Amino acid sequence: MTDDKNHSVMKVRSVSAFVIERINIRHGIIGNISSCCRSTLPRCLDRFGSLVTFSLSGAGQASLSSINLINRLINYFAAMNTPPTTSKGEQAKQQLIAAALAQFGEYGLHATTRDIAAQAGQNIAAITYYFGSKEDLYLACAQWIADFINKNFHPHVQAAEALFVQPEPDKEEIRALIHSACRNMITLLTRDETLNLSKFISREQLSPTRAYQRVHDQVIAPMHSYLTALLAAYTGRDATDTETIIHTHALFGEILAFRLGRETFLLRAGWPQFDEEKTEQIYQVITCHIDLILQGLTHRSPE
Repeated sequence: MTDDKNHSVMKVRSVSAFVIERINIRHGIIGNISSCCRSTLPRCLDRFGSLVTFSLSGAGQASLSSINLINRLINYFAAMNTPPTTSKGEQAKQQLIAAALAQFGEYGLHATTRDIAAQAGQNIAAITYYFGSKEDLYLACAQWIADFINKNFHPHVQAAEALFVQPEPDKEEIRALIHSACRNMITLLTRDETLNLSKFISREQLSPTRAYQRVHDQVIAPMHSYLTALLAAYTGRDATDTETIIHTHALFGEILAFRLGRETFLLRAGWPQFDEEKTEQIYQVITCHIDLILQGLTHRSPE
């Protein structure tokens, strides 16, 4: 019994350290978080310790419920710790991040702070003032991407959570949610304004750094998990089975092809660019493929 208690305490402490790290990451804070937040957070986690520990699997990986709990704690304590920023200062930070996304997307960490500042219309010293270093700015860009994805897909996550609490989720609701999430992905990935975001993430996919791990942990892994769970719930498959995960990843890939293979497709289709009508045409074909996958997997018994 003592060993179990000590193991639980260790898990709670590890979650506490994780949350503190994420608060620093999310807000680009240089140095440690405030002493008030640092002292309050472990006590709060002690109070919720049994819940956090209970929702962690034996393999040490967080379930969907534990991820949600941890994210809520991150948001709560980050709000307590966020220093006030003037509208002018916030505008300067956003301009630097937009310029950095373009430069990092094009040149990776070989991009220079001088070029980033020039594109942003800011003094080079502003990068040090707001972010600390080029590496910190790079991580702030990754956080911006994570926040952007979270903002755009949070309603889908909430809808999935609502479905999963039902004893027997309605299949048509599951199908409609998968369609809706895919429509949102297609819309975002055919817009020119998200091109720099895609370039940044594509570089990280091929040569990952700490920045990718941040985006993966906060949004990509949860989204991938939710879509896998929806696919499994519709087809009756096991959401933890590798083959189900592969099916989910292949579905993501079919949509990503219109961004990563953008030029090839535009030339083959004879389209000068994507527009609302063309995006709708892509969506109709993708949903046709989704329905074929759902029907096929439903009637195919897992080996």
